Amino acid sequence: MLQRFLIFIAVLAASAAVQARCLVVKDNDVNKIRTRYDLTTATWTGSVHNTCKAPYDATLTVKFKDGDGSVLYRAVQVVVLRGGREKETRRRVNIPADEYRQIRKIDVTVDEHLRPR
Repeated sequence: MLQRFLIFIAVLAASAAVQARCLVVKDNDVNKIRTRYDLTTATWTGSVHNTCKAPYDATLTVKFKDGDGSVLYRAVQVVVLRGGREKETRRRVNIPADEYRQIRKIDVTVDEHLRPR
């Protein structure tokens, strides 16, 4: 019984930590630049907002998905944000043209790290 209670508390604490994140990605979009040799060059753009007072480093993992939710392509972008600030970031990607045409959704996960003072 005590073990189940401790597991419940651990899960509850982990859920609270996820909800208390400081960095939020808004205005997430991808725009095609050109297609050559069956390769599409595009720019992913996102706006990252730091809702906390402390500065953070963020590693953004951008997943381009098809209609079934399968990941077609993945890109990583690193951003440094001062407390309470918002920053637009962009990443140029080269995606096979047939996969680019299948993109229906873009998911971004944020791995945030408090910057040392």
